[in-house]
Amino acid sequence: MNLNRKKNKIHRSYLMSCVIKLNKNTILFHHFLQKKQLSLNMSVPYVNVHSHFVEASNVVGVFQATSNVVNRPFSIGIHPQFSEVFHARVEQLLHPFCIAIGECGLDKRSKTPMNEQLLIFEKQIECSEKFKLPLILHCVKSWEEVRAIHRSMNPQMPWIFHGFNKVQLLDQVVSTGIIPSFGVSLCHNEKLLDASMDLDLTQFFLETDDAKLNVSVVYNVMAKGKKINLDTLKLAQYKQFKKVFVKWKNG
Repeated sequence: MNLNRKKNKIHRSYLMSCVIKLNKNTILFHHFLQKKQLSLNMSVPYVNVHSHFVEASNVVGVFQATSNVVNRPFSIGIHPQFSEVFHARVEQLLHPFCIAIGECGLDKRSKTPMNEQLLIFEKQIECSEKFKLPLILHCVKSWEEVRAIHRSMNPQMPWIFHGFNKVQLLDQVVSTGIIPSFGVSLCHNEKLLDASMDLDLTQFFLETDDAKLNVSVVYNVMAKGKKINLDTLKLAQYKQFKKVFVKWKNG
């Protein structure tokens, strides 16, 4: 009996030491995962899908070029407020840093006649398809016309509706297959923020357009509204950016 009790005591001691060692290894593994996640989150940049200014080092995105190419990912196109011969820019679409066409589209405030805007816009859609480049859409008071063109031309490349701020059009835009991109309007338009809450993290982009603002401000508003961690939003936007802008080489 004494021998059996001694064996049981030794066995219990051995099991206890195994449990302690297992718990210690589990804790170390969790610490490793936490450090790994922290490292991952620190390395994930913000994405600014449309900006007229040079970004900070922790931001990737699409710089709106004008007439000259730049040594950073950019988009180029004919804005509906201007009338130009589009073929003059075709060679710029072949530039390795050109990752999108635009901004382009329709604008009823423009002095450019609508028939001319339509012609230029359709040419740019054709180039978007030919060169496999996403299209950054400018649309002002012209949604029905844009939707009709999208339906008739049936583009395969993604369209991003930049500077989106029309709450009443959000469902129509998303159901058409166009990605809304929210900018500074999100920071002071509560109805727009509320409407965006129903969107999945892969159904929109964020931007600053021509505002002299760090895009992190827009991210914080969206993350707070959705009640999610900022890093979760950054990672989702970054993955979506790489998926949509396939020509981007730095991912």
